[in-house]
Amino acid sequence: MLASGIAGIIPVLIYLSTSVALVTFTGNAVRRAGYVVGAMVIGLALMPKAVAVILTIPTPVTGAVLMIVMGLLFMEGVRAVFQDGISQQKAAIAGVSLSIGVGLQAHNIAAGVLGSPWDAAFGNGIVPGVLAAVLMSAVLNLTVARRRRMETVLDMSALPGIQAFLREAGDRMGWEGASIERLCAAGEETLSSMLQLRDDYGEDQPPRLVITALPRSGAVEMEFLAVSPEENIEDRIAYIGEQAGAPEVGEISFRLLRHYASSVRHRKYHGIDIVTVEVDP
Repeated sequence: MLASGIAGIIPVLIYLSTSVALVTFTGNAVRRAGYVVGAMVIGLALMPKAVAVILTIPTPVTGAVLMIVMGLLFMEGVRAVFQDGISQQKAAIAGVSLSIGVGLQAHNIAAGVLGSPWDAAFGNGIVPGVLAAVLMSAVLNLTVARRRRMETVLDMSALPGIQAFLREAGDRMGWEGASIERLCAAGEETLSSMLQLRDDYGEDQPPRLVITALPRSGAVEMEFLAVSPEENIEDRIAYIGEQAGAPEVGEISFRLLRHYASSVRHRKYHGIDIVTVEVDP
């Protein structure tokens, strides 16, 4: 916490590892919820009779509730780790770091090796588990191809530059002409799909678009990052997949994207749009 204060960042040791999973599980991340909980804790501290009523709950009841809640939170964390698919590297990192964290939490071997105050920090299973995950990720990332990146604008005029960028990425992978054209077509339809969802940004200039291409197990994973409206491309593709009959003109780009790409994921964070498209050769 002293190092966090010197660095001018939020002290990380005061947060529980279940915080992110709890927010995802409940769907509640508004700041006023924290204010309400803080007020409740202060109120309980000033009302010992209320605390006494809570303490009358039998231990088996609270134990059963905690088992259910912690089990759900654990599975929510597992879903967050593997939501983009399970690979051997990801499984190894998650499994080893979890084993280290749980093992050191159960038996603090740092107490007899490091001494105070480091035994308290590294005796907490979260710290060595996270450090193991970070170090393993850094080492394994050195063995994979480097991510390529370009910046442009979210406008159809940027298409020639995007296609040249994707052709270069395909050439570096050793793909043949047909596979490279498939990659370029997927990039074009992704751009077109994002443009169809862009109604009015309230800006004179088109938003900035960041594109990254990462070779992954013989395929190429493209990531398009921009500011976009509320509609979701992934949901739109799933919706048109359930519809029968002739497609509408506005659905052509979504249908072509579904044809060219092996997977499409669309995430939104406070107005930031991240579309991840994977294309197989």
